[in-house]
Amino acid sequence: MRIALLAFHFRPDEAVGSIRPENWATWLAQEHEVHVVTRAANAPDDSGDCSYRISRTRSLPIRIIEALNAYRKKARSDKAQNPRLAKPQGNDKKTSSGALVYRMPCLFDFWLPSAYGELKRIRPDLVIATHSPYISIVIALLYCLNNPRTKLWVDFRDLWVGNHISTGLPLLSKLERYLEKRALNRAEVVSTVSQGLQEELDKTLGQAKTQLIYNCPARLDKTAAPTPGNSAAPLTLCYTGTINNGWRDPAPLLQLLTTLQRANRIETSAVKFCVASKNPGNLLEIARHLDASEFVDFKGALSRQASIDLQLQSDILVLLESPAPEARGVLTGKIFEYLATTKPILLIGPDEHSEIYRILKKHNRLLTLEEFEQIITGKQALPLQQAVDYSEISKNQLLASIKALTAPAKGASDCCQTI
Repeated sequence: MRIALLAFHFRPDEAVGSIRPENWATWLAQEHEVHVVTRAANAPDDSGDCSYRISRTRSLPIRIIEALNAYRKKARSDKAQNPRLAKPQGNDKKTSSGALVYRMPCLFDFWLPSAYGELKRIRPDLVIATHSPYISIVIALLYCLNNPRTKLWVDFRDLWVGNHISTGLPLLSKLERYLEKRALNRAEVVSTVSQGLQEELDKTLGQAKTQLIYNCPARLDKTAAPTPGNSAAPLTLCYTGTINNGWRDPAPLLQLLTTLQRANRIETSAVKFCVASKNPGNLLEIARHLDASEFVDFKGALSRQASIDLQLQSDILVLLESPAPEARGVLTGKIFEYLATTKPILLIGPDEHSEIYRILKKHNRLLTLEEFEQIITGKQALPLQQAVDYSEISKNQLLASIKALTAPAKGASDCCQTI
């Protein structure tokens, strides 16, 4: 079967959204002809050795938008690191319309003409559209409506209309809701990354149709040197990823460190919280407010490989997420990246009702703040952990879904029998 995989983010793009489509393309190419439709690479491209074909569309507006977006992210990071420029942001849950980046009107909509033209050239039997941005779903929907024999598969790494952080503009949200519902109803397959999102999409569909396919780590070199066994070295915690104000809150960890330091139970040199992120949110402002800046080592934006190396060289991995009910279905790909290591995972935010909590508990990888306190005060040793790689689980889920999609319909063989 000829498959076109629409992925705005794809290697060598290091956005977290590029990991899932790259893994899918690799697995599907083992049995099918796979064409990845993505935008022009913004870094040296090493994809010549892959088993699938990559069509990189060229769009001057997208190149301009990407350059402006990179400037915006750098300015945001620089501002967060400069106490004179940073403004007190508080710790309330921050939401926005997401317009121009995540919701309508979105600047990435300029990708539509070139990507649609590439689909017309490929003439696929199946189009897989990956969200986000949502424009890949719109492009795939338009193509499949104009080509009824082409099958449609829509995959949600997070929600579009029901997103709890980017809430959309009131009038345009109605159009988005219409397009999302149209795509869901037209699709032969709807998939997502967690049971919580699966339930939300099924509510929109009005039926149990959404298939669960977990995320898994990227295929990277995992040979970084382990942390030296030096008793005088600080205990190193590591977080790699975005910090959304009020949703991913580092305050409980920083407050605990400050409290223990003021009680003379730990030295400031005994613990180091390393954070690698393009968007640190209000991390540094909170650290200054809690007098915990000496504990924080902000690395800025690192490459994906450098982030993995940092994880492997740390003692404990920190996972931040919101305990809010609307975030319980969120299952960040970071959890599967962390599970693939042998490090304890300190979970801050989610409670026992969340999917993140249940998965960590299932694999005996959950470390609570109370247990962490016992470790840094010398009352408990670091636990020994077993690595869990979800690659095979995710691959089997994907291949089972594609097999069911390509299987002959019941009774199809009967219609071909000679009467």
